[in-house]
Amino acid sequence: MTLDDSVHAHRLRVMARAHALSNVTRACQEAGISRTLFYLLAMPVN
Repeated sequence: MTLDDSVHAHRLRVMARAHALSNVTRACQEAGISRTLFYLLAMPVN
């Protein structure tokens, strides 16, 4: 697994957890990231 693959997998896990909880703040706390970073990760990748 490359670093890019690992980052992509982490991004998907955090997004899925936020969806499952219906709570971005809680998902970010569990993942140890800021909400700012969450929303940066949520931006589409070109």
